[in-house]
Amino acid sequence: MAILGSAAPASAAPASAAAPVTAGVDDFTFSSLDTVFELSRDEEGAGIVTVTETFVAEFPDFDQNRGMRRAIPTTSFDQPLAPELVSVTDENGDPRPADTDTEDGYFTITSAGDDYVRGEQTYVITYTLENVASTMENGLDEFYWDVNGEDWRQPFDRISASVHVDPSLESALTGDSACYVGWSGSDHQCSVAQSTDEEGRQVFSTETYGIEPYEVMTLAVGFEADTFTEFDASPFASGWAIGQLIAAVAGVGGIVWAAISRRRYLQDSPGRPVVIPEFEPPAGWDALRSALLLHATDKAIAAEILEQAVGGSLRIVEREKIGVFGTKKRMIAELVDPSRADKNGLAVLAGLFPELRPGEEFEFGRTSDRFAKSAQKVVQTGQTNVRKFNRKVPGKAYAGPLLLTFAAVAINVVCGVVALVGYVQPTLPIVLLVAGGVEIITVSIMLSRKPLTPEGAVARDHLRGLEMFMSWAEADRIRMLQSPAGAERRPIDVDDDAQMLDLYEKLLPFAVIFRIEMTWAELLATRYHDDSPYWYAGSGSFSASSFSSSMYSLTTSTSSSSSSSGGSTGGGSAGGGGGGGGGGGV
Repeated sequence: MAILGSAAPASAAPASAAAPVTAGVDDFTFSSLDTVFELSRDEEGAGIVTVTETFVAEFPDFDQNRGMRRAIPTTSFDQPLAPELVSVTDENGDPRPADTDTEDGYFTITSAGDDYVRGEQTYVITYTLENVASTMENGLDEFYWDVNGEDWRQPFDRISASVHVDPSLESALTGDSACYVGWSGSDHQCSVAQSTDEEGRQVFSTETYGIEPYEVMTLAVGFEADTFTEFDASPFASGWAIGQLIAAVAGVGGIVWAAISRRRYLQDSPGRPVVIPEFEPPAGWDALRSALLLHATDKAIAAEILEQAVGGSLRIVEREKIGVFGTKKRMIAELVDPSRADKNGLAVLAGLFPELRPGEEFEFGRTSDRFAKSAQKVVQTGQTNVRKFNRKVPGKAYAGPLLLTFAAVAINVVCGVVALVGYVQPTLPIVLLVAGGVEIITVSIMLSRKPLTPEGAVARDHLRGLEMFMSWAEADRIRMLQSPAGAERRPIDVDDDAQMLDLYEKLLPFAVIFRIEMTWAELLATRYHDDSPYWYAGSGSFSASSFSSSMYSLTTSTSSSSSSSGGSTGGGSAGGGGGGGGGGGV
């Protein structure tokens, strides 16, 4: 008789998985374990087995145990076993309580009642397994099985095992069988007897005595090559993985559809044929409106406040404050003349100065619900006004790509999860799941455009021309102002600091929008020389770095103020209060 294998036995449950929670409940023994394997094939040729294990436990004669647990690996030789419990009974066939759990690669059957059990107790556990036969290095297919497993803390006085082979497999038997017993890796053999049972099935049986804790009995029965079909873990052998791949491709189709829709429906109307430099904003476009058109919403309020300062309705004052950690600069807005403010400016001033009384002050950097609400309302109103420069887009431009992409990604996720649960090699399913997330993000971004009307596109290009002018070097700006085109629009004496400052100061709010306020402040500082502008009062002459720091403080203040003033009397909102977090059940 050929020895079927000398490798370590198949995987078994670890001691931590097989053992009860506390060490004390492991202090008992087994007088016997009798295992019957009924081996056959399913329609696809995979080896399947029904296992009936009869444990006879000897519990101590005091209150320690309520039952026992059996931990079974969920895989063997990289094949999923898909264990499924049939029943747990006593020696008379009466049901015993049973619970199952699958965790960390083990299928655990727990049979425990409310009352303690003592003395001799019999547990007959029946369950089924799939993919139990594998091709070995010797070229044969084998049912190569650990009978008890190597992680029992209890000794067994006796273990017996018998493999009953379905008649359809009899012709494939090689006649070879083997039994091993001892520590994991031991090649000590035990004898195997071959017989026929009452149903005419070939039976391979063995029995051994005195098995110590952590020792294992392993039984192997040989079959001709290709008797059994092994589990194919490749993605293309799984209908779920193939379905996931198809869904991922459909998601790419959603991206293509979104690209077509963006090009066909979401393009801005034609603006200027060529973007040309401009040294003034479009007529009727203030800083707030311009910021919102260019989607610089985070800069809108800061630019508007600065525009009001340059326009003379307020003044920005920089003061020093002595604290525990030294001198700290703080930024103050001082109301000068609210009558100089336009509609947007007046709305912002109302948030800064409740009484709109000249001389009132507001310190930036502190939390102000009033200012935050006023700023949000100004932005919302401005966005509504700017919306008239957005073309109307048919619903189908959004609906088709979004529906296709979300449906494809939903199918991708469902098929991917089922494929992973079904032991498909994980690389491709995981990559496709990530791809699904990328598809949703890509389509959402592509369809988020709000196309401009012809008037809006012209205003946008004008502002781009203004940004071009403001980003140039000083010499280039002066040449532009001295050019015929510049002279035609507005004659400016570039040698006159007063005229240049008047121009540059009015463009300062747009420097904030274009995020070049530091560069523009340095340009102004060279024009102010040792003076400070009327709209800005610092601790000394005008400083570009100090101004830039102030602008950062201003921007931070306008974007971080709390927007909640309470909800007990109305006017609140879900999520508008303090605290928060989340939780769930136990």
